[in-house]
Parts: sequence; C-alpha cells; structure tokens
Amino acid sequence: MAVAVLVAIACLDAPAVAAVMLGAWALVALAEWTAARAARRQAAILYGAIAGVGRAFAEDPSWFAPPVERMALAIAEVGDGTAARLPPPPSE
Repeated sequence: MAVAVLVAIACLDAPAVAAVMLGAWALVALAEWTAARAARRQAAILYGAIAGVGRAFAEDPSWFAPPVERMALAIAEVGDGTAARLPPPPSE
C-alpha cells in the first residue's frame, strides 16, 4: 500500500504504476518464499533427528494391537494373606 501511495504522489503514468506495483509484489513474494524456505529448513534440522525414533514404533506390531485387560495379581480370596509384608530378614 505504501508503494501505491508513493506512486500516486509521484504522478506516474498507468504503465509505470503497473510496473512498480508488479516489482513490489515480486519483491514481497520473493521475501516470503525465502522466509518459508528458511523455516522449513530449520524445522528439518530440529525434528530430523527425532524422525528416526518413530520407525522403531512402526516395526513393533504390539503398538497397533488392541488393548488387552490383564490383572496385575490373580488373588483368589481377599483376606489376611493379601496384606503387605516385609521380606524375611537375611540369614547371617
């Protein structure tokens, strides 16, 4: 927009206005393309090393299996036998 205002103040012809606006658009497009490319390169550097870890998960089929419900302890009866106990003292 600043370019349009400056061109209007300079009182240029229509073809000159179009050429200046096209040049300004090309400069902005080039700057944005360069910035996007730099950001993409930076992301590849940061996350490139982590990408190797993901392949190990894909090789292990258990990651994709449905969950299976398992009991941590199979207790037949709840009673005194289920209370926490200390291990026996070591024999000397």
